[in-house]
Amino acid sequence: MSLRNFKHLSIVMSYCWADRFTQSNNRRSCLYFDYEGEALSLKQWSRKKNISYATLYRRVVLEEMPFTAAVTKPVRRRCAVA
Repeated sequence: MSLRNFKHLSIVMSYCWADRFTQSNNRRSCLYFDYEGEALSLKQWSRKKNISYATLYRRVVLEEMPFTAAVTKPVRRRCAVA
């Protein structure tokens, strides 16, 4: 085996596969926000604060609400109709 092929082999073997959640955070369209000393994506903040992603996206992007207000504003839960 020549040295050139060996270098190629070591480069190919150094890759590791990431799960779907990690890959979705490594996109250009991913929105990151600094809050409470952490820089997380909007999806990660929605999971951490237990707010739906659609609600956070609507508040921050569509309504242009500041991120701190969007995260701290209480979520109005809809009641189930019996």
